[in-house]
Amino acid sequence: MRITLRYLLAIPFILGIFLLLYDLGGRSIWSDEYFSYAVVFKGGFPSRVLTDIHPPMYYLLAIAFTKIGPDSLWMLRLFSVLCGIASIIIGFILCRRYFGTKAGDIFILLMPLNCHLILFSRMGRYYAPLMLLILLSQLAFDRLNEKRNWFNVILYAVSLAACFYTSLTSILIIPAHLTAAALRRKRLGYILAGQAYASATLLAWLPVVLKQLSAKETLSPFANDIPFSLPGFIARIVWPLYGFSFGENIPPWLWIVAIPGIIVVAVTFIWFLIKGTRRGEFTGYLVWILIPLAILSGAILPVGIEFLPPRAMFLLPFWLMLLAAGISRMPRHIMPIPVIVLTVVSIVGLYQYSRNAGAFHSTYIMPWAEIAHEADRLAGEGGIIVADDESIAYYLPDDKRLRFLSILGDPDKLTHPKRRVVLVVNPRDITPGGLLTPLLESLSAAGYHEAETREFLVEDEKTTHIKTRLLGREVSRVKKEVRLYLPN
Repeated sequence: MRITLRYLLAIPFILGIFLLLYDLGGRSIWSDEYFSYAVVFKGGFPSRVLTDIHPPMYYLLAIAFTKIGPDSLWMLRLFSVLCGIASIIIGFILCRRYFGTKAGDIFILLMPLNCHLILFSRMGRYYAPLMLLILLSQLAFDRLNEKRNWFNVILYAVSLAACFYTSLTSILIIPAHLTAAALRRKRLGYILAGQAYASATLLAWLPVVLKQLSAKETLSPFANDIPFSLPGFIARIVWPLYGFSFGENIPPWLWIVAIPGIIVVAVTFIWFLIKGTRRGEFTGYLVWILIPLAILSGAILPVGIEFLPPRAMFLLPFWLMLLAAGISRMPRHIMPIPVIVLTVVSIVGLYQYSRNAGAFHSTYIMPWAEIAHEADRLAGEGGIIVADDESIAYYLPDDKRLRFLSILGDPDKLTHPKRRVVLVVNPRDITPGGLLTPLLESLSAAGYHEAETREFLVEDEKTTHIKTRLLGREVSRVKKEVRLYLPN
């Protein structure tokens, strides 16, 4: 009977791997992914990395991995997928170690089909690699607690430094590990030494971070999304959490699934607090300190709501360990209920992600191939394409001249010599202080006129209405415009 159960546990794991790999290169590239693509395959290291707010570890690992295969978006995304799969396995091992065999079995039922895991592990970004590195740092943390010597201190410091150099948000590990060690009545000297060594390595990257933070454009694209309204603030806290980020365009029927899911999660955590917080289960304490820190920092950062789930994805395995531990403490006849509800939540979330055409998802399914074809047609021979999103470069011929709007420099250079100019822009950016304004003024002064425009809508009215209520301000529909400018 036990062997049969093991085979059943393999089903969600195999299905999860299938969903991670299915049509991996088919979904359109998006702006951050193209940045990764350019760094890894177009010789953008280290020059481009020095302009990125994120440290270079992900790019170094991706460059090393992609050496084994062809230069392709599929290969870049495969690296993230494999990190996601490895995270499932290590999370399963840790969950069994901390909370027992039954909790590990429940974990392997929940994590492989989690909608956030599948969505963000399929992207050529640092999200899944960071999750894996943090799990590896957790293994190093355990080893140091079990055998306190300087070799394990160095191993722990290296694992932390790898996390720090992948994303600065991973510094949340420091208070989490300190709290976990203190609650286990462990002396903190070796832990503090490892954290000090790892933190010291960041001094080499500090000048780059300070230079980026001093540039106004670093945060300006998302400055208006700071949620001054109470609904917006609450939405930003809830958004990264398990399984309820169905997208901004939420049809009413989804609440039939989401509300039971939220209730199950709340009850499970309460049950864990009542039944599961023995001293040895320090991962529970680790999760409780990590999650408030992460969601609070995410709630006040000036980034769009849709950017919180991937940045908080490194919490996912710990979050699910806690859920699995709580469910495993429930009476045997009740345990299947939360497992089934949370699995259904993830499956419905995956379905909604795959079909939703709202602005959040258009970030990842923007019809760039169609937009690039139209821009290429309008530019003709000798024309120049100016875009506000470098993703379009992936779909343009290699010999097509492209300028990226945010690094355009002097707009007057576009009009000398006289040629066709094609703009691919979001019309919402035409504001007095926006990037488009000096460019349009330069074109007008040089005697150019707008000859043709085509719109590509990527958001419906319902989605716009929901975003307006969440953010507490009027939000216009997201669209891209392809504009042709000709000299008079």
